[in-house]
Amino acid sequence: MITLPPVLAYVALCAVVGYWGRNWNIGFAGCFVLSLLLTPLLVGVFVLISAPRTET
Repeated sequence: MITLPPVLAYVALCAVVGYWGRNWNIGFAGCFVLSLLLTPLLVGVFVLISAPRTET
Protein backbone atom coordinates (compact mmCIF):
# COMPACT_ATOMS: atom_id res chain seq x y z
CA MET A 1 0.00 0.00 0.00
CA ILE A 2 1.26 3.47 -0.89
CA THR A 3 1.33 5.89 2.00
CA LEU A 4 0.45 9.56 1.63
CA PRO A 5 3.78 11.29 2.55
CA PRO A 6 5.83 9.80 -0.35
CA VAL A 7 3.07 10.68 -2.81
CA LEU A 8 2.92 14.25 -1.51
CA ALA A 9 6.71 14.54 -1.69
CA TYR A 10 6.66 13.31 -5.32
CA VAL A 11 3.93 15.82 -6.28
CA ALA A 12 5.78 18.61 -4.45
CA LEU A 13 8.97 17.77 -6.34
CA CYS A 14 6.99 17.83 -9.59
CA ALA A 15 5.68 21.27 -8.64
CA VAL A 16 9.23 22.51 -8.03
CA VAL A 17 10.26 21.28 -11.48
CA GLY A 18 7.20 22.97 -12.94
CA TYR A 19 8.21 26.21 -11.25
CA TRP A 20 11.70 25.93 -12.74
CA GLY A 21 10.16 25.38 -16.16
CA ARG A 22 7.71 28.28 -16.03
CA ASN A 23 9.83 30.23 -18.55
CA TRP A 24 10.24 27.23 -20.81
CA ASN A 25 8.16 26.83 -23.99
CA ILE A 26 5.56 24.53 -22.40
CA GLY A 27 5.43 26.50 -19.14
CA PHE A 28 4.61 25.43 -15.62
CA ALA A 29 1.71 23.10 -16.47
CA GLY A 30 3.61 21.27 -19.18
CA CYS A 31 6.66 20.71 -17.02
CA PHE A 32 4.50 19.65 -14.10
CA VAL A 33 2.59 17.08 -16.15
CA LEU A 34 5.77 15.77 -17.79
CA SER A 35 7.30 15.42 -14.32
CA LEU A 36 4.30 13.42 -13.17
CA LEU A 37 4.39 11.16 -16.23
CA LEU A 38 8.16 10.70 -16.51
CA THR A 39 10.20 11.58 -13.44
CA PRO A 40 10.91 14.95 -11.83
CA LEU A 41 14.63 14.18 -12.02
CA LEU A 42 14.62 13.63 -15.79
CA VAL A 43 12.46 16.67 -16.58
CA GLY A 44 14.33 18.81 -14.05
CA VAL A 45 17.69 18.05 -15.65
CA PHE A 46 16.26 18.80 -19.09
CA VAL A 47 14.79 22.11 -17.90
CA LEU A 48 18.04 23.14 -16.25
CA ILE A 49 20.18 22.42 -19.33
CA SER A 50 17.78 23.85 -21.92
CA ALA A 51 17.48 27.51 -22.79
CA PRO A 52 14.39 29.44 -21.70
CA ARG A 53 11.96 30.62 -24.33
CA THR A 54 12.84 33.77 -26.17
CA GLU A 55 10.48 36.68 -26.54
CA THR A 56 9.77 37.56 -30.16
